[in-house]
Amino acid sequence: MQLAIQPISHESFAPFGELVAHRGDAMRRYLDDAHEHAAPADALRFWVSRYPEPRALPVAYPKLERHPFSAQTFIPLTVQRYVVIAAPTAAGGAPDIAGLRAFLVGPGVGVTYRRATWHGPMTVLDGPAEFAVAMWSAGGPERDDEWFTLPEPLRIVAA
Repeated sequence: MQLAIQPISHESFAPFGELVAHRGDAMRRYLDDAHEHAAPADALRFWVSRYPEPRALPVAYPKLERHPFSAQTFIPLTVQRYVVIAAPTAAGGAPDIAGLRAFLVGPGVGVTYRRATWHGPMTVLDGPAEFAVAMWSAGGPERDDEWFTLPEPLRIVAA
């Protein structure tokens, strides 16, 4: 399975969450999706993730993940370009493979995945990177994370 990467925009990413970037003329832009959570996620976790090794396109993804109780927000601290992969949920809870999208994100733009949105792991392209990450927790990875192994690895290629 192969998917061409596309530039990200507020509109193209809207089915999966929202961009952590200003939009419009107001002094503040509130990020409504960023605090979305459901019971039993009752503890806000905030951490910094380091990605020391960049990857080059094409990139293969054997699995997708989602967080059933919480949105997850990535705020870039140091990054040049990175890849975001997202998919809607099909009937029965698995990812909708036909709806998979791959986005190229540049510096200064973060993402919030809505609660229970299937997505790929963070993939940085041009050098080491760090992200601040926020997510509500239900007690740890065994409750906060769900994984889905794709029927065949998803291969992301340049447009």
